Amino acid sequence: MGSRMSVTTEAESGLSAGQLAAVDRIAAWLAAAPPVRYCGDPACMGLEPGGDEVPHTHGGAREHPVLSVGGLAGSGKTHVMGQIAALLGKRVSYGTPTNKAAAVLRSKLPEAERSRAGTYHSLLYRPNCWHECLRSGEAAQSLACACGRGFEHDDCACPRYACAACAGHGDGAGGGCKVEEHLSFEPRPFAGGYRDLLVLDEASMITEEQVESIRKFGLPVLLVGDHGQLSPVKGAVSPWMASPDILLEENFRQSEASGIIQAALYARRAGAIAQGRYGTSALVASGTARPELYDALLPHRLPPGPDSAILTWTNRGRSDINRKIHAAMALAAGADPEAALSAGDRLVALGAYQCEAVKRNSAGQWVAQGAQHRTFNGQFGTVLEVLKTGKRHADAVIALEDPANPHAPVEGRAKVLRRLDLQQLGSDRQLRPDERAPGAAAWDFGYALTCHRAQGSEFDSVAVVGCGPSGAERGRWLYTACTRAKSKLLVIT
Repeated sequence: MGSRMSVTTEAESGLSAGQLAAVDRIAAWLAAAPPVRYCGDPACMGLEPGGDEVPHTHGGAREHPVLSVGGLAGSGKTHVMGQIAALLGKRVSYGTPTNKAAAVLRSKLPEAERSRAGTYHSLLYRPNCWHECLRSGEAAQSLACACGRGFEHDDCACPRYACAACAGHGDGAGGGCKVEEHLSFEPRPFAGGYRDLLVLDEASMITEEQVESIRKFGLPVLLVGDHGQLSPVKGAVSPWMASPDILLEENFRQSEASGIIQAALYARRAGAIAQGRYGTSALVASGTARPELYDALLPHRLPPGPDSAILTWTNRGRSDINRKIHAAMALAAGADPEAALSAGDRLVALGAYQCEAVKRNSAGQWVAQGAQHRTFNGQFGTVLEVLKTGKRHADAVIALEDPANPHAPVEGRAKVLRRLDLQQLGSDRQLRPDERAPGAAAWDFGYALTCHRAQGSEFDSVAVVGCGPSGAERGRWLYTACTRAKSKLLVIT
């Protein structure tokens, strides 16, 4: 039987008896696994930038085992994973299906472990970006802005790139380089650093094929997720998560009196959800019979922000609600409800985009701080001011939301977003790059979300609109949607 190496009691660890029993089973499983190969072979070094200085772990075979831990909502899965490295005395890397889930996981890890948590894809692949001059066929190198205004300013006409054949002319100048950016993702040959275990959190969103891909590193793989949630967007639930080896069944998030978990479990079991009250905090009612229920979605009843969410099944329903709430927010602020973007709008990123830190000076103007920041897909933010609006895009100051500290003061969170695409706002689908304004950033209103996008997140108050898909997935959809709520739940069928 394996043993925990650092903390051994409920009082010391803050874990329940059931959670500690799960850790003991994980320890025993690790003790029985084949030894991990820590590599110092010079022939392997140099395969990555800095590889001759970075130790690594790799196997190439799939003899290392997979263990799955399933737990229904509120059972403390992520809390246990936050302590797993210390509890087992092991060196752990963490992966999640999305950047948002990775950010949530990092917020629950000890500070020393946070740098080891990233997306599943960042564990498997490394980005390789380069620029090519289409006129000469040579590689183009980046240049510094020569005018001092910065490339983001309309007045700046400085070349951004140049190749040796077109040196001095640069991107966009007559007779100069015509530059195209290329981005590819190359498989990583090994797991960086000396590692004993790979933990994949939110593993109900990871397919069997993806699990098999990550086993190539020759490390034991621990899957952790809610086995009652929706299947991955593309693919089926892996066999490990369909029937977990270890189950965490005690609910720590909501009290039994709240009724939220009871409503969610009813939906999962029955494949539907009956109307009525569940405990003190959950209500399921018909929007057809009681149209006034939709008033609960309006901003004065459900204030937009990190504490609330509206969840739908279809993107059409999501976009319809988003447009109506955007108009209601503008009217309440005395702004034009027909404007594409207004101060106070809550947005969600549909990709990773560059922005710049700003703060107000004594005259109330936004002043650049020089610090660059990159958003992640799924990151939320609130528009503080619309700086400039064109036909297809706008510049805006936005307060980005940190999942680890969503209520932090605006000072320090304010960033300037350039060329925010206006056609994407309120759209019922994500526009292709060729449909957006050139170089524009894709953000959408973040008042309503699809349930798939909300996986891995939780909110104090949740309104669920609709019953979800037909067939066997309806119960899982309703369960997933309901369990995003911590304190209050309204389901409008």
